[in-house]
Amino acid sequence: MDIFRNVTTALNWTDSDWDFVCLNFNDLLKGILMQNNTYYAAVGGISVLYERYQEGYTFSIPTLTTGTSIIVRETIDSWLVFNLIEPTLGILLVITPLVTAILYFIFERRKSPFEEYLFHSYASVFFDNYAGLYRTSSRIVQVALWFLMLILISTYIANMTAVTSVNTILNGIHSPDDLNSRKVITYGGYNKLLYPYDAKPLNPENDDINIWKLSESLGNNDAAAYILDDPQAEIATWVHCDLYTRGRQFEPINLSLIHI
Repeated sequence: MDIFRNVTTALNWTDSDWDFVCLNFNDLLKGILMQNNTYYAAVGGISVLYERYQEGYTFSIPTLTTGTSIIVRETIDSWLVFNLIEPTLGILLVITPLVTAILYFIFERRKSPFEEYLFHSYASVFFDNYAGLYRTSSRIVQVALWFLMLILISTYIANMTAVTSVNTILNGIHSPDDLNSRKVITYGGYNKLLYPYDAKPLNPENDDINIWKLSESLGNNDAAAYILDDPQAEIATWVHCDLYTRGRQFEPINLSLIHI
């Protein structure tokens, strides 16, 4: 809007000489080609494409130089931290400190209340030493507990690493080169940009891509990614927490005003 206001100022137009109308993208392009002079120019994120030159559009100098970016969907389990705790691991985390507290209480000959040893035992899971242990037998139990905790924590970390690595491999898109033989949703004008990467473009009817429903669309079909203008891709990742950009601006494009 501000760009077009600058244009009208340069043309010495007054506010009565023009009117701004909001249209969806398809109606905007069709309206420019209408022969009844309904529309003079179109303002928006309009890519400068050779096909549009052939259709009769005239482009201004680029108002923005950007590129196409990849959008992928990666679902993250909110309870992953807890789901990775296997039943056996969970039982050991609960029972082992309890048994250890009983041993402390016996070996230290009840010098402190049982509750203090119990708290110290569970605090030891996080390698925090709270209660004073004076008997050699108690200290041996303490070291054994720490050693067991190291094993349990290492097992947990290994499980988490395996799960997150598998999720990454399943998606497998980190750059345009990973689009090989993958189905991607994009505008019809961008199909040629994907041919060098051997991707399989899918074009929605009338190039109607709804930014607000990208996450839902990727979840309901077998497409692996979207290819959009980088400004659109950035907005999409703001709107959807499970969408991420990959290979930003891997193909440069210019955006400009159009008229006939």
